[in-house]
Amino acid sequence: MLLLGLVLALWLVLRGEPGSPVRGAEAHARASGPRSASLLQGLFQETPPALEDPRLHIRGLVLGARGPVAGAVVLASAPVRGESLSTLPCKESLRPGATVLDCAFGSSGAELAEWVAQRHGEVPVLGRATTGADGTFTLEKLDAGRYTLWVESAEGTGLRHGVAAGDEGVELRLGAGVRLSGKVVDDGFEPVPGALVTAIFNAESRFFETLTDASGRYQLGPFPPGEYAFVVSKEGLRSKTDRLTLHSTKTDKTFFMDRPRRISGLVLRAGAPVAGAKVLATAHSLAFGDETVTFTDVRGRFFLEGLKPGLQKLFATHAGDAASAEVPIFEETLERTDITLELTPAAEVHGVVRDESGQPIEGAHVSTKLKLERSSVLLLVETDAEGRYRLGPVWPGPVRFEVSKGKDFQLHHSERTLPAGESTVDFTLTRWMRVDGVLVDTEARPIEGEYAVLAPLEGWEKGVWDKVQTGPDGGFSLIAPQPGRHMLHIGGRRVRYRAVEVSAPSSQHIVAERFPSVVGEVVDEAGMPMPGVAVGLWPEGSGKLREQLDRDETDAWGRFALSAPEAGRYRLAAELDENTLVRAASQLISLGGGETRLKLLVPTGRPVSGVVVDPRGNPIPGIRLRVRAPQAFEDVGGGWSFRGVSTDQDGRFTFKELAGEELLLHVWEPGYDFDASHGVGPRGPLRLRSGDSWLRLVLVRVGPVRDRYEKFREDEAWDD
Repeated sequence: MLLLGLVLALWLVLRGEPGSPVRGAEAHARASGPRSASLLQGLFQETPPALEDPRLHIRGLVLGARGPVAGAVVLASAPVRGESLSTLPCKESLRPGATVLDCAFGSSGAELAEWVAQRHGEVPVLGRATTGADGTFTLEKLDAGRYTLWVESAEGTGLRHGVAAGDEGVELRLGAGVRLSGKVVDDGFEPVPGALVTAIFNAESRFFETLTDASGRYQLGPFPPGEYAFVVSKEGLRSKTDRLTLHSTKTDKTFFMDRPRRISGLVLRAGAPVAGAKVLATAHSLAFGDETVTFTDVRGRFFLEGLKPGLQKLFATHAGDAASAEVPIFEETLERTDITLELTPAAEVHGVVRDESGQPIEGAHVSTKLKLERSSVLLLVETDAEGRYRLGPVWPGPVRFEVSKGKDFQLHHSERTLPAGESTVDFTLTRWMRVDGVLVDTEARPIEGEYAVLAPLEGWEKGVWDKVQTGPDGGFSLIAPQPGRHMLHIGGRRVRYRAVEVSAPSSQHIVAERFPSVVGEVVDEAGMPMPGVAVGLWPEGSGKLREQLDRDETDAWGRFALSAPEAGRYRLAAELDENTLVRAASQLISLGGGETRLKLLVPTGRPVSGVVVDPRGNPIPGIRLRVRAPQAFEDVGGGWSFRGVSTDQDGRFTFKELAGEELLLHVWEPGYDFDASHGVGPRGPLRLRSGDSWLRLVLVRVGPVRDRYEKFREDEAWDD
């Protein structure tokens, strides 16, 4: 039967469609032997021509400490805008560019924990390969674009950002990476076995995860150094979110998970139970969905589950009435069952937010603070597409409102006296007068990171209307309180300073002469980027803080940009200061009239321990020690807060990791100075040698006791 079917199919192919006319030439061709033979060969022998795959590949080599590495896994990833967590904005942060991974707190933290539980927002892995015996790899079938490459091996980890599809000869080096270990415990200090610990690489939302063992211990890594968000989850406990920047090869961290609290009680009106009343609890504010909600049953009872420990603020509403209470639920208190909320007449306000032309404003925030017995709580709502809002409950009487809409409109404050029941209050927001523009250099290239300031024509002493930094496209947007003429001050960091008289509103195209600059990356010995590193530029031969020409901090990919006032030779220095970990590097560079690009390598350090004693050899406990680079970086925030280590009861101390050509050890303790035997001045600092691993420091008492802050200000190495 199968043979008969094939013969019939061939006959139909050769014959053509039934009923179609057959002309003489066609009949001759069909009847000829070669034609029939070619059709038979085509059916049984020919294969369709292969279509060329338009996708690309990346080829390269993985190297370890001893050369090429076989069996290493190489992954290629790229974030999806609007889906990957590293691309989603944080609604609770005012910092430009902040993502949900930068906001591991409040309702954003709860939202992050929910996304991670569902594995939403993880960066997709788009290519995977394993290195051969010679350490080479090929990532295939990649679309055009740039990728982040990850290397995983028993010998370490590696990372390289911005590799283009189609690149050949890509070199990936393995480093020790970072490892995180520790315990997960609940707020009763009991270990939590089976907890899922997830680390999320902030720059590109890659997930790394593990489970705690029977004793609540976990181990993560190795993975690349950088900024990470953490989510710790376990059924029956409240999820924990946190953020850490990891540079040390080994870090210990204990995560504390809260046992959920429970509050139950009764809602009454004139002493009678109220069914169907809405009850809310929050530890923060009634904004951004940061509350737990329930409703009373037919007996007026309510039950609020899964609450965090702390001062919970309760609100009950029903038919225009409201009640509130502050319920502390701390430490070992897991449940409160004695709460009674007595409803009284309340006020609720609704209305429309419009601009000066009467058009409704969508997405405006209307808020007020509701005063409680010992605290207050923020009530905040957002207007809908028609500009409408509804806010409440609030207590009858004077109510102060705040209405805002980003940087487009001026902040509105007003106070209204509200009666019990519903009230209508409309608001009108006034637009800021804007001066928008773009800053480019003489070659029409956009200039990022330059300051733009809008001030009154009369001068700086009259104040400043607005101050921003230009974006990646050189763009800036400044606001003025009223229309008219103003002064735009721009430059001084990336370009030569200019002052331009402008009108508000207006659009500006500013061309300025670019300073000589250095743009680059700070990387570790494996070439992996180092975020959060202070980078500065000094004249050659200087390291004083007051002579620092420019300063930056590396971003999530280790990038920085610095400028100098003129061409010449300069000292470029980088410092990572994390108390017990100090890594520094510097090099002399020559800057011409344009942009210089380079990579600055910061080496891995070594542990340094020691003991502090008095001249008789007795240990001195509680002595604070600090290690710094020769170049004086100001502290984060411009303060002089202590960073470093303190000696224990035996006078001993340990720095986990120190790296740098010439590090300086300071005694940060009033009343003590270095003994003359160290060969340094009484205020130090003591210069550490590259081979130092153990130090014996002899300190002497000085009098009268002077504040260490003042002593450092007198020290030329710290002179600002």
